[in-house]
Amino acid sequence: MATYKYTVRDKAGKAVTGSLEGDTRDAVSAKLRSLGYMIVSLEEGSNLLGQLNSVKFGSGVKPKDLTLFARQFSPMIAAGL
Repeated sequence: MATYKYTVRDKAGKAVTGSLEGDTRDAVSAKLRSLGYMIVSLEEGSNLLGQLNSVKFGSGVKPKDLTLFARQFSPMIAAGL
């Protein structure tokens, strides 16, 4: 599912902005129209969760190095550094 950023106008003509998740652009457009909005702009936005899932944390760190770091970092945290 993608996140779409939108700008719409309500029945009073007031501009409303926000984001909505949907499978397709057409599905999000239909949802906004069913709520009584007139679409001004609708574009696919960045999904923070999707970006975080694409980042591989710790992909190049060996377990031995991580253990050494944790052992050395722990006393510094305990000392309030």
